Amino acid sequence: DDAHTPADYEFRFDELESPLCVSCLPNGLLNGTDYHYLARNTRTVPLTDDLFDHDSHCMLNLRSKTLAIVEKDTGRAVRCNIEGYPY
Repeated sequence: DDAHTPADYEFRFDELESPLCVSCLPNGLLNGTDYHYLARNTRTVPLTDDLFDHDSHCMLNLRSKTLAIVEKDTGRAVRCNIEGYPY
């Protein structure tokens, strides 16, 4: 909606995480050779205008059982069970 911006939201893990991401090719496929940390030692990753400039984020070795996108002001969230997924 027009009242919200990406800065109003964040990704939230249920455990402390340092999400290691595999870089994507321009067509969205994983290249399997380049890695980068999305953040370090955090439970939250803020949404920004440029977060998905290079398509998606494939996060490896997460310990969290859930990942949510949360509206920071209200706490409303969409929560996904990610337990057992390798990435």
